[in-house]
Amino acid sequence: MKRRGLLFNRLFLFVGSLCILPVFISCQNFFNGADLKREVENAVAYANAQNCSLYLKSDSASGSFLSEGEMKCKVGYTTDIQFTLNQKDYFFVSLEAVSTADESQSREDCVEFTINEKETDTYRGIYVIGVKVLRYASDILIRPKCMEIPCILSHSPASKSPQFANTPVVINFNIPMEDRETTAEKSLFNYKNIFISYAGKDMSSYFDEPEFNANKTVLTIRPIGAKIKKFIEDNYLNYLDIDFSFSDTIVATNGDVSFPLKQDSNSNFSVRYNSSVEETPPLRGGFFVTRYDVTLDSAPDLDEKYIFPQIVYNGSTYYTLDYVSILMPSTFYIYGKFYDKDSGVQSIEVSESLKGKVDGVTDYKETVTVYDWKSADVKFKRDDNGWNSFVLKYTMQESLKEKSGSGVFELAVTVKDACDNAAEKEKFCVNYEEYNNLYYTKVHWTNSSGDLFRENH
Repeated sequence: MKRRGLLFNRLFLFVGSLCILPVFISCQNFFNGADLKREVENAVAYANAQNCSLYLKSDSASGSFLSEGEMKCKVGYTTDIQFTLNQKDYFFVSLEAVSTADESQSREDCVEFTINEKETDTYRGIYVIGVKVLRYASDILIRPKCMEIPCILSHSPASKSPQFANTPVVINFNIPMEDRETTAEKSLFNYKNIFISYAGKDMSSYFDEPEFNANKTVLTIRPIGAKIKKFIEDNYLNYLDIDFSFSDTIVATNGDVSFPLKQDSNSNFSVRYNSSVEETPPLRGGFFVTRYDVTLDSAPDLDEKYIFPQIVYNGSTYYTLDYVSILMPSTFYIYGKFYDKDSGVQSIEVSESLKGKVDGVTDYKETVTVYDWKSADVKFKRDDNGWNSFVLKYTMQESLKEKSGSGVFELAVTVKDACDNAAEKEKFCVNYEEYNNLYYTKVHWTNSSGDLFRENH
């Protein structure tokens, strides 16, 4: 009896399954039919979509598309394109759409780019990007936007032959390394990121601060020839091998993308110096002293009325600025323009000494003050043609502020280049005069040639 019941149950389940099976088959057919209908509708929509051609163009230096030239697309649909990057020299940023007729005209509103992360292999430099055509245009050009990896193309001197101690190091980059407006204070090209050494010793103090050209593609590092010469002689060296190393903390920026300087044999090199230096002194092109706060830009255009008329004092020829009378102690602005293509103007030496009797000043001391490119009170400018200009703010000794007295003081200005070659001294006198119990100053001017100042180019 029990066995009959079990058999009956099994038979009931089997018959029930046969009854339900058509229902499942019917549902499956329904879903398959829905999918088929959707596929048909999509196919019809794609066929009816507006045709559009994209034109693929790459720069062979940065990489290439898998297929260049015309590519057929449909408006509203996405097509994958593949770009292979030259990873050695370039960094891939994105694709961009421009006009085939005028590549300065954007077509970014016509397409949408989406990187296919599954298919992209950045390790091998292969980028697969989906391009969706948003609206029709007959002139859509697709091109890769790549950034050159910043690198040093070359440097000079490049040979191992010994160089004069004043020979500048010139470094050429493949791209502008910073914005034109970047000041020296904000530049990454300083001695925190550029290492100059000899046998592990920091030698950056033997060089001027690095200088870029206007395009920010050529960097010049000038040795202070006299210091290099002295170091070689003091250490009994035949020559001095200076190592230059540019850190990868130096980066170039393109939009939102920054990339470090490429590290190779050009970013780490050495220059061999001997103790010889050039011996041509700076040549005077212009020089004057004024009371007015001039700048490097305004000084060359100083009005003729500020040129000193001639006087004679104790048998010497001077030029006096007869309209200047201000309370002492006196502050002057000294402007100079000198030609020195070889090593450049490095320092300005100002000596201050007694010229005539001084009443009431008992502790006056003769002084010599040296200013260089790092001094706070002087501004320098050097152009590519070898002209060096400066404006120096100079104040007479502070002791005169406490114990004033009348008399004549002579100031001599000596301009030297990086090899200690000195131009002719430029001299002027300060005449302190007493009037109604107040002390005033006048400036008297001379130079070895007895000429008035003229700006020479």
